[in-house]
Amino acid sequence: MLQAQSYETGFNAAEFQKTVDAAKAIKTELAELTAKAGKGDREAAIALLQREIDLNRIGAADAKKKVAELKIDGDVKKAIGVKLAKSEVSELVGKIRGQDDKENIAKAADALLVMVNEGRIPEEGREQFNMWMVLFLHGQATKNVDMLTKALAGADGMNPKNPRFIDAIKKALEEAKADGDKKEEGKDGK
Repeated sequence: MLQAQSYETGFNAAEFQKTVDAAKAIKTELAELTAKAGKGDREAAIALLQREIDLNRIGAADAKKKVAELKIDGDVKKAIGVKLAKSEVSELVGKIRGQDDKENIAKAADALLVMVNEGRIPEEGREQFNMWMVLFLHGQATKNVDMLTKALAGADGMNPKNPRFIDAIKKALEEAKADGDKKEEGKDGK
């Protein structure tokens, strides 16, 4: 794993060397896999694709094309799908330019909701949190009970949990439900 150097932790020559060595090992691994894949080794091509996804060297759309080209199926396709979920979330969230970017939040939220409904959810990390955050922001803005319910379930299942985030989603969900109840009362003429 590559280690970051920072002003807080200071510079450590030994740790920096570990980072350089890890980067060289990755470069060597990718070169070997590329060479084998270039000679028609399907297993190497699949392993190369997986490493490229892990390293964010290939976008989700291109990776999906490679999966189709290599005719990957079964457990390997499922494992790649899980890895691709992180990449897809990163791409969608990367287009958002702040909490006031309603248009890109809406587009991302709609795409993320499809991913959630299909079970394509990053297993952990920043991408998983970002998924729930975008669903929360758009669900709150549009009073979308379904979106908020899914954001709450997802955020509640994260490890570690973020109690303030969960409380914010619960509050928005209660408000959306109350707003929906008011709209229903208006339809009934009450």
